[in-house]
Amino acid sequence: MRDQTRPTQSLREEHHDLRERFHAIREEVGRIVQSDAASQKAMMDEVVGFLRREVHPHAEWEERTIYSMVDRFRPCGAERFTSSMRHEHRIVGRWIAELAEEAGRPKADARAFVRRADNLFGLIEAHMEEEEEVLLPVLDRFMTAEEIQREIGAYPEYR
Repeated sequence: MRDQTRPTQSLREEHHDLRERFHAIREEVGRIVQSDAASQKAMMDEVVGFLRREVHPHAEWEERTIYSMVDRFRPCGAERFTSSMRHEHRIVGRWIAELAEEAGRPKADARAFVRRADNLFGLIEAHMEEEEEVLLPVLDRFMTAEEIQREIGAYPEYR
């Protein structure tokens, strides 16, 4: 049942859905080291594919939509309120590229891949919590659900 008390509830539900897919792929990472070489390669490719299809586009969409809305209500002079969150997105992108590079090696190091993936997943988990506990409450305070949906509707490519 949808909680109508927070204008950002639909955004929180999207995070919930992404987290479910995220946890499934994280379990896949946990099995990589115990698998044979061919399975390791396929699993690494699957993880990188998920990150490129789901996580990276989501981050880009958030910056164009959610972060831009938050920055309007929390001006911080020369720096944007969401600057640190945007920087974390760049780190996520860089680490996805590192995982893709490792997965693409002829003899990929499964342990190195798993270590970096675990680091990345921890960062993403913390990042999503920051969004929900720091950024979304700004929108809850200053916008209605209808206003949020209207602005998000201008960027349908992710939804």
